[in-house]
Amino acid sequence: MKNCLCLQAVAFAFEGLRIFDIMRWETGPDAYKDLKGFNPAKLTRFASTGIVYEITTALQRTPFDAAKGYLWPIPKTETDANKLIK
Repeated sequence: MKNCLCLQAVAFAFEGLRIFDIMRWETGPDAYKDLKGFNPAKLTRFASTGIVYEITTALQRTPFDAAKGYLWPIPKTETDANKLIK
């Protein structure tokens, strides 16, 4: 199951559909972790060991708020039809 979720995350990441999987599977805290990476300008080459790099935080994200993050949007047609929805 975890492999399917990972494959789906990669497939939907650039299609604008990833957020619906995060809400459906309630994986917000895992999906909104800080992004790690390395700075290519700081690579160090060593003849004996190859390339050495340091992992740093590339992007710090705001903490995931489960009270807001799992809410589904109300369609505009519903808010137009029902004036009690603000």
